[in-house]
Amino acid sequence: MTRRALLHGAGAGLVVSALAGATGLPPSPARTNLLAPDERPRGFSLGLFASDPAWDYGPMLAEIAARGATDVLLVVAWYQEDERASRIAPEPRRSPEEDTLRRTFRQARDVGLRTALMPIVRLRDEGPGRWRGSIAPAAGIGAWFASYGRFVLAMAGVAEEGRAARFIVGSEFVSLEHAEGPWRALVAATRARFGGRVSYSANWDHAEALPFVDALDELGINAYFPLADDDEAPTRAALRAAWRAPRAVLAGLRRHYGKPLVVTEVGYPARRGAARAPWQIDLAAPIDTALQAELLDAACEALCDPAVTDGLFVWNWFGYGGPSDGGYSPRGKPAAARVARWLARMGGEEQAA
Repeated sequence: MTRRALLHGAGAGLVVSALAGATGLPPSPARTNLLAPDERPRGFSLGLFASDPAWDYGPMLAEIAARGATDVLLVVAWYQEDERASRIAPEPRRSPEEDTLRRTFRQARDVGLRTALMPIVRLRDEGPGRWRGSIAPAAGIGAWFASYGRFVLAMAGVAEEGRAARFIVGSEFVSLEHAEGPWRALVAATRARFGGRVSYSANWDHAEALPFVDALDELGINAYFPLADDDEAPTRAALRAAWRAPRAVLAGLRRHYGKPLVVTEVGYPARRGAARAPWQIDLAAPIDTALQAELLDAACEALCDPAVTDGLFVWNWFGYGGPSDGGYSPRGKPAAARVARWLARMGGEEQAA
């Protein structure tokens, strides 16, 4: 057995032993999936990122439903100190209380939205090249997965209680995706807590060699493909041309893995230059809500095609919104109406006004 295989086996063992009964919840009962196999999710993500851990997200959920969404992807962040750390924990004023999360699930159902849950890890010491995709725990893979697994299984239990349709077991862990054994163990432990679809969200440029995809029900992916080489606003013709290669990549991933592919994140900050590097916000760039609308319109045109994807979530409804907000949220911006028209098309309805 190679050194790499030994590490993977040891990590998997730590995950299983450390997480057995970690949440104190009974195994998930068998239940009918809330999403029909041939039904494509269409909606927005909603980061539960308010500085008040008891914040009421009900009004935002109502706004999402009013835009014609069928689904909402709830996102919960826990934190670790830096990329070498192994301890992951909720952050005061950054992570929602579990009671808040439970209430949010209820509120989503009340306005007719199906739910999905995606736990994510953020670094307190984050910067260029330092993010969850570069995590390399000094204490070893097993220790990190044991801590991360406690987070995931706690969230999986809440998602089951909230009758979520899908659960994303990990997001953008580029540097850790080779750890096949721990990931398979974590997926299996998640299935013991959660009865819906289990997925993983891969980074747009690192999705072609995930060794544990066969253990999942579907593959998630973020779609932050660069669409321009500079900060000039591209024309619609240029955007259509720029989307040809990413569309081929996504269609190829579906064929390669033989799994449904759902876009878990696609979004653009409302700032000049967003087409060049949509995964980051340049706070010095001028606010440009018209560009955000054009970029999301083109993205939806490319990604709503059933020959390319099996559904999508637009990132991210959370935010102040309005013309002075340069962040990703489409709230109160021209982008919201553009996305609503595409969500209606996905549902076979007339275009929204």
